[in-house]
Amino acid sequence: CGTHEEGVAYSGTDKLVDLYDIADAMLCGRYCKGHPGCLSWSWLPARDALAWEGDGPSSVCTLLAEATPHKKISPTAISGLTCHSHEDFSQAAGPSASGAPKDATGVTTSAAPHPAATST
Repeated sequence: CGTHEEGVAYSGTDKLVDLYDIADAMLCGRYCKGHPGCLSWSWLPARDALAWEGDGPSSVCTLLAEATPHKKISPTAISGLTCHSHEDFSQAAGPSASGAPKDATGVTTSAAPHPAATST
């Protein structure tokens, strides 16, 4: 656990939430580490978020409840597996005024993702 790899995007059937406007892969990994049930994550920079999600100009951080996620070659993606601690992921510096990121619906998230954000 706690490892990451560059040039690979993770995916799976147990997607927890997509977070938008996450500054970098390290922050994405911190959100996963503090999110209950998150075992792996993928971060795509702004220029690739459009191709990955189909809309929106922001970067995307996908949190997964997958211990062995599917791997897809994506030159600018960074993905990783996480170890959990008692750190609250809302303490990580997010892009909104409240410090929390936005989910796929544009709603600022808290420790529990918005139900609409978990659809695939």
